Amino acid sequence: MEQTRGMSNKRSAATSNNGSGIEIPDALAEQVEAFSERFEEANDKLVGFIKERPITALLVAGVGGYLIGRILR
Repeated sequence: MEQTRGMSNKRSAATSNNGSGIEIPDALAEQVEAFSERFEEANDKLVGFIKERPITALLVAGVGGYLIGRILR
């Protein structure tokens, strides 16, 4: 029983920010979740664009690759 109570105290200390009461892991998890949702939306839009205009997407990728190659040379 004392081991369980001791572990919860350690966890409490690890998740607070100098006694301010803000739990860092929860805030970080929310930010990661928001980023993940935005990434999925952007990916869906990109896939939709590629399916609607495959030739244009191929040309844009080719020109982009050419330009990056020239810059890194």
